[in-house]
Amino acid sequence: MMIMSSQISKAVRKIHNLRHYSANNSSVDPFAAHPSHHHLAAIKSKSQRLKSYTVTPPIKPWPQKLYPKRLVSIITQLQNLDLALQIFYHAGKYHPGFEHNYETYRSIIHKLSRARAFEPVETLLSRLQKSGIKCGENLFIDVLRNYSLASRPKDSLRTFLRIDDFGVTKSVRSLNTLLNVMIQNRKYELVHALFKNSRRKFNITPNVFTCNILLKAFCKKGDIEGALKVLDEMPAMGMVPNVVTYTTILGTYVSKGDMVGAKKMFD
Repeated sequence: MMIMSSQISKAVRKIHNLRHYSANNSSVDPFAAHPSHHHLAAIKSKSQRLKSYTVTPPIKPWPQKLYPKRLVSIITQLQNLDLALQIFYHAGKYHPGFEHNYETYRSIIHKLSRARAFEPVETLLSRLQKSGIKCGENLFIDVLRNYSLASRPKDSLRTFLRIDDFGVTKSVRSLNTLLNVMIQNRKYELVHALFKNSRRKFNITPNVFTCNILLKAFCKKGDIEGALKVLDEMPAMGMVPNVVTYTTILGTYVSKGDMVGAKKMFD
């Protein structure tokens, strides 16, 4: 019994000592007390952080000096999409003094969209929009075309409508690209609707190429009368029909076996 009483007394004293230690040290953060905490807390800039730890680059040797033009060259030459994307992100996040610009974004977005890797493309577009980088229209024309090649005309249209969100003014070039996308995907009615709304909704003035695309849409769906109406209205819109205008309609007559109608095109 005396042995058990002695053991109990020792246990009580240990508990008392632990409580005393806890009370005196409750405000002490063991991580903050570590010597390395003060060193890391003082590191603020990206360059200083890089010196405090090592990040393995996705390729070796990683260039000591990296400029946007060189990064574009690296991305363009790569066949591996995942590696290209890793290099893009690594450069922007870890290379001291490096900042992405419009050309670096365009190079990676073009490569990914051409390979139909549209999920990372959309992520990059969102990052680009938030970055405030001044963009050009060519990037969006690339995406429009590549969505079309993937038979995704709705995404082409969505991309076209987003162009203004990036501070880029849509021009007749992107409109004509979109109209061709719709023809390639047999959305002929949309071609006419977009053409009619080009001035009012998009503030874009169609040109002779736009009219030729509209003519082509009518011809593709077999509406030769609609195509002829566009031809008749072109002068009133300040446009002079060209060789493509006439050959588009002529080709439709020939494909239908209507030689009489085809002959009229020469009268």
